[in-house]
Amino acid sequence: MVMAHSPDFLVVIPAYNEGSRLGRFLEELLPALGAAGFGVDVVVVDDGSIEGESAAMRRVVDELRGRFGFLRPMLRLDANRGKGGAVYAAWRGEGAAAWLAFVDADGAVPPREVVRLMRMARDSGDRSLCVMAARIKMLGHEVSRHLHRHLIGRVFATMVHLLTGTGAYDTQCGFKIVPREVFGRISPLLAEARYCFDVELICRLERIGARIIEVPIDWSDRPGSKVRLGRDSIDMALALLRIRKRLMGAGPRRAG
Repeated sequence: MVMAHSPDFLVVIPAYNEGSRLGRFLEELLPALGAAGFGVDVVVVDDGSIEGESAAMRRVVDELRGRFGFLRPMLRLDANRGKGGAVYAAWRGEGAAAWLAFVDADGAVPPREVVRLMRMARDSGDRSLCVMAARIKMLGHEVSRHLHRHLIGRVFATMVHLLTGTGAYDTQCGFKIVPREVFGRISPLLAEARYCFDVELICRLERIGARIIEVPIDWSDRPGSKVRLGRDSIDMALALLRIRKRLMGAGPRRAG
């Protein structure tokens, strides 16, 4: 009798027109995960990329699958849904992994940090623990970020706190781990699919009393950001207002 494969983690890499960066990141990430000593599946979700970029990403994934059996075939979405939409497309379809994770395709989070936080979740023995990477400058951790992006990020974080009341320091860092069963409890309530999906995810987790820890990591800015400060800043502000409205209709926040 063949036993069903049940990985500890499903790691989703949302990718939109990442033909030039995806291969380099996977070449670093996959060996690190393969040597980590726990069960993991990895899936790249093509978030409606243009044909040339999509083809380039598929070639990368198909070639690497020959060396890394835990890399699943690329999942291609028929239209661009936003990073959250890409992440949720894979998370909502998962029925085996104990933890669901995503990490950005740009490589800003080093593979060693991905493995470290995954091991922290697994070794905790707590199948309800949510682990969130955070860019916090402190002794022992290197955070390399352009000053203007740091300042914009802190202004946005202030808006997030004022409008949602979340206790999270860094809602936007591109690496998060959530237990599959915990995610299942809030999945129907998650409506944001683009830049503020992280905010809504964390707020909903807080509302059900999930145990959340933010872990400082090494992080390095990468060129090629797809965030457009003018238009996207307005869209993000509107998304925060939508999240606030939905949260206000959800009743009081539960204690953790």
